[in-house]
Amino acid sequence: MAFWRTDRREEGLAEGCAVRVFSSVKLRYFSYVPPVRAVRSVDDEVPMQTKHSKSLARRGSVLVESALSTLPLLGLLWGIFDIGFAIFVKNTMSFAVRQGVRYAVTSQTMAGLGHDDSIKTTVTRYSLGLADALSPDHNGMNRISITYYDPVTLTEVTGAGSNAGGNIVVVSATGLSWAWIIPLLRSAPPLQFSVASADIMEGSPLGGPPAR
Repeated sequence: MAFWRTDRREEGLAEGCAVRVFSSVKLRYFSYVPPVRAVRSVDDEVPMQTKHSKSLARRGSVLVESALSTLPLLGLLWGIFDIGFAIFVKNTMSFAVRQGVRYAVTSQTMAGLGHDDSIKTTVTRYSLGLADALSPDHNGMNRISITYYDPVTLTEVTGAGSNAGGNIVVVSATGLSWAWIIPLLRSAPPLQFSVASADIMEGSPLGGPPAR
């Protein structure tokens, strides 16, 4: 707020005249600062006990929200891990039987073993121990089978000489069982799957097929 006062010095002006002659009027400025009244905050009027109870209520709601959001998140993460590991198990076994077929077509044998047992041993080695773990009797050798087929008629060939060059060899692992890891699926039946791979036998460099 401001007030101003005039000093009239020009002669001839009537008293109380509203006309201002700036050349003869001097303005004197006075500043007025009203007193500031202190305003109390609403929080200052709230008792300390009420503030403490509100803080505890907020903490309780945060705990409840965290529990409700954490449980579904953990279930989702466990489900992703379980399905991903099941895919890894099947891919590993598929790779193992492919390696067994590659070994079979070369007509190689291991020391002290026949052709079929040498192929089964190769599959077991490349399965990273999963062949034994996935077998009901924990013996992966019993779940692996080697079958030979005639390339023309596609009929199964058995007996001596069935692993001769030109025949089709099929290495398979059947009856494999994978139990789910996630606790919610423990009561569910395990995942059952089989894997197989095939190729054509090469001619033996020894002049004849090895003993099966």
